[in-house]
Amino acid sequence: MTKPINLDEKIQTVNRDERRSLREKMWLLIVSVLLFIAAGVIGILAWQLAIALDTEQATTASERSQKQEIAQEAKAVLCIADDIEVYDQGLCSRLEDAASGGSAGIPGPVGAAGRDGRNGAPGPAGAQGPSGPVGPAGPAGPAGADGLNGLTGFSGSDGAPGPQGPAGPTGPAGPAGADGADGADGADGADGRGISSVVCEGAGDESYWVVTYTDGSTQTSTGPCRLLVPTPTDEVAP
Repeated sequence: MTKPINLDEKIQTVNRDERRSLREKMWLLIVSVLLFIAAGVIGILAWQLAIALDTEQATTASERSQKQEIAQEAKAVLCIADDIEVYDQGLCSRLEDAASGGSAGIPGPVGAAGRDGRNGAPGPAGAQGPSGPVGPAGPAGPAGADGLNGLTGFSGSDGAPGPQGPAGPTGPAGPAGADGADGADGADGADGRGISSVVCEGAGDESYWVVTYTDGSTQTSTGPCRLLVPTPTDEVAP
């Protein structure tokens, strides 16, 4: 069975290698810069030393030339063989030697600069310095190759349903719908009950109404429906 690949561990390993490579490049750059600066300083010091030597040699040559001129002038005045009182053979020999430049002679011109020496052996690696600040994020790299398919995990059981949410607000009333089609005619209803007769039964205050309907049923109502009329008499009130 193929062992599943730990993607996080792979990413951490790649990042660690990149940081190590970046630190090595930084130290190589620092050492190169320091060597370049050291070479520049040595070159400047050598150039200044050469200028100082040239100046010193020129000064020495000028002083020697002046001494020769003075010796020539002193020799012309003091070293006259006819003047016995002034002539000194030892002094004249020294003046002759000084006038001719002495046994050392006049220095020649400065020779051409020699070739640069071979590079020395690399020095030992210095101690690891502290980590520098984190630089800005670089551009996104190209998409990597697809990894191997991982193992299928066990499906978990369904969770319990969540509580019912509150009812939402009532939406706006929709537009009125179109008129529906006319419905079918209904069945004929049963015949209604009408009044066939109304009769006043009884006499006087005992009379009442009898209502007969068309279906044969009757109903009475309180009266009276007849009033007693007094019989007129022939007597005339005084």
